[in-house]
Amino acid sequence: MKLRRPSKKITIISLLSALIIVAAGVYTWQSLAAWQGYESRLLAEKAEYERLKESAISGDSAKTRLTAIRSLDDKLRQRSSLCYMNPFFAWQAVVIPPLKEGVKQCEAEVKQLNLVAMPLSALRQYLDAAEKLQAIVITLAPTEAFTDKNWAEKGVAQAKKVQSDLKKLEVASDTDAGQLKSKALGYADSLVAAWEQLMQANEAKDKTGFITGSAAVVKAYADFTGLADAADTVIKQKVSELMKVAAKL
Repeated sequence: MKLRRPSKKITIISLLSALIIVAAGVYTWQSLAAWQGYESRLLAEKAEYERLKESAISGDSAKTRLTAIRSLDDKLRQRSSLCYMNPFFAWQAVVIPPLKEGVKQCEAEVKQLNLVAMPLSALRQYLDAAEKLQAIVITLAPTEAFTDKNWAEKGVAQAKKVQSDLKKLEVASDTDAGQLKSKALGYADSLVAAWEQLMQANEAKDKTGFITGSAAVVKAYADFTGLADAADTVIKQKVSELMKVAAKL
């Protein structure tokens, strides 16, 4: 009995069917891997959020807590992509209830993160501004003595350098950090004016003007010290308020 060879059309259909079955199997496997990876990533991110939150609330030192706050802020800035899934597989969450519920829960948790994201970002800006301001102001430590040559010119130059550096400090003017910069600039302006007054009185051998200028210089330096103390108080207050919110999440 002679066997009939399958027609070319049947052969093509059989091959296509086999390819479709293989492709479906590969897609199914990739889908499972993608969603398992999605779940694993969310669990890892959540654990990291909790670790940073705990470190920010009860770290061993102020430095540890502030470092955790900055790291937490970095993470929160990426929160919009936390629930992202490759579009090639994302559509499945529309038709498969467990996946839909998982994505919905992720999005709800991101909304909770929004409660701390804005105040945390504002605190981060204030911290950064305060540290930069401190680095600038620390150069104001007076090194001139009245017996030094050109002591007044050196004092004025130092004050103007700080004034210039403060102006370059980039912060939003309508924020607490902006207000901190504005106060510092005001004190810098006063310090420059006080040094110039003192220098003019010295050149004119004006004793009364020299005494007045000296007092103004001392006060201007004291104002900067007070500003640093006030900034520390604001930071502690902001950290405390933020952590009360974070602890509820």
